Amino acid sequence: MKLFNRIVAVALCLGIVLSYTSVYVSAASMGDVNGDGKILTDDAREALKCATSVIELSIMSRFRADMDSDGVISTKDVVKILEQCADIDPEKNLPKVTHITPYSKQSSSQKVDFCEITTPYSESTPQSSSSDYSNPLYTPLVKGTFDYVTKTSGSFVYLKSGGKVAQSDCKVFSGYTMPDNAITLQSAVKYNENSTMLFFAMKWKVPFTVTLTPQSYETGYDSRPYNNSGDTFTAEFMDIKFYNTTSVDENVQYYTESDVVKGSRWFLDSASKTATLRIYLRNKGAFFGYNVYYNENNYLVLDIKESFTSLEGKVIELDPGHGGDDPGACAGGLRECDIAYKIALQLKSQLEGAGATVVFSYDKNVTPVPNIKARRLWAEENAPDMYVAIHLNSSTSSSVKGSSVYYYKNYSGPLAKCISVQLPSTVRNSHGYGLENDGCHFYPFKVTRVESCPSVLVEVGYISNSSERAMMNTANGQKYIAQGIYNGIVAYANTY
Repeated sequence: MKLFNRIVAVALCLGIVLSYTSVYVSAASMGDVNGDGKILTDDAREALKCATSVIELSIMSRFRADMDSDGVISTKDVVKILEQCADIDPEKNLPKVTHITPYSKQSSSQKVDFCEITTPYSESTPQSSSSDYSNPLYTPLVKGTFDYVTKTSGSFVYLKSGGKVAQSDCKVFSGYTMPDNAITLQSAVKYNENSTMLFFAMKWKVPFTVTLTPQSYETGYDSRPYNNSGDTFTAEFMDIKFYNTTSVDENVQYYTESDVVKGSRWFLDSASKTATLRIYLRNKGAFFGYNVYYNENNYLVLDIKESFTSLEGKVIELDPGHGGDDPGACAGGLRECDIAYKIALQLKSQLEGAGATVVFSYDKNVTPVPNIKARRLWAEENAPDMYVAIHLNSSTSSSVKGSSVYYYKNYSGPLAKCISVQLPSTVRNSHGYGLENDGCHFYPFKVTRVESCPSVLVEVGYISNSSERAMMNTANGQKYIAQGIYNGIVAYANTY
């Protein structure tokens, strides 16, 4: 962990005074060197002074400091104490939260229709349309979420919070009217090299939406309205809007260790029974995704991705389009899935050379391959640092050509833009083929509808165009296409 490594290095070298939280444990606990009922970095500092002969500890303090029970206080004991410190890993010290549900009678015996989300990260869509077309201003609902039902129509359940979900993703039942929700954002914040984690204690699992604002949008490809205006991501804060909520702790909080977010404050709207936590970004237009889930102690955990300038140690998921019984587009005896997989293998080698860990959405030698819904869900649950789908385009006109990149969430736009620029220029400069740049665009491809990281779908060229097909069917063509995508990823990491 970033904070743990920092504390170990500084404490062992300098023995500086470190701050602590008020999380209490048994006074007799191993590691509680000063016997104040808390295991904190102050205890590690006392053990360090003893290990370096700066001070002598009492017999009882020495006993509690001797973590490995070898009769000697050493730096190994100091590290073991640090591993137990409440101010390093606050999550494990938070008390368990007990939720109420509409299945049991609360303050009222009145019953109404409720919905419980039964599918992880169930997509919510606008009620204004009878279709399942997605909208990036709506947020997938976490499994276990409850909401009031206003109606069911067709294959959808309409929710009081404003969206609708597929009937197959939820359970509708008659439940007891719920009291208004109350939320406490814990003062404990957990930092590591990959993320900043916030913890919410709530009465019950209410729906919420997450948006990155301010952001202006424009209509673009295929008359879709959510293209980042000017191809630029401009958000300054992250708004998490909770429904059916009338009480929050209204303290302003600061996140001094985070590279991405700097603080938060609540905005309560009693009339609409909504509460919005506004989390301010440290740098305008710099955001790298988030994951949200309920942990084993029933806290809603908001896990915000930290920034990175190097691919070293980062996890990148590559999704070669189609596969298995689905060949994708076909032309001239070639199948989209075969070419896309070969390009992905080249890209994997290049990314691993930069120190990244690469995972594939499927193994072409194992069937059946996961469908696109399963691929999106894997990305939501495992939260890689980046998700890149590789496809070949096709058209009824053989003259149409060029590469293009697609995104869904506004903070995926910068990655799409970098790849859309670097891919054709790399192919032109390295391969000599004049691959045209058809730009980056908003489009709700299912595999791009990922909240947890920047996620894009790359159309590397047209299989229906004979010259592009010939280029993509050569080893050098595949190599330089992969190199172009790689260059775009590196440019993104270096810029944002």
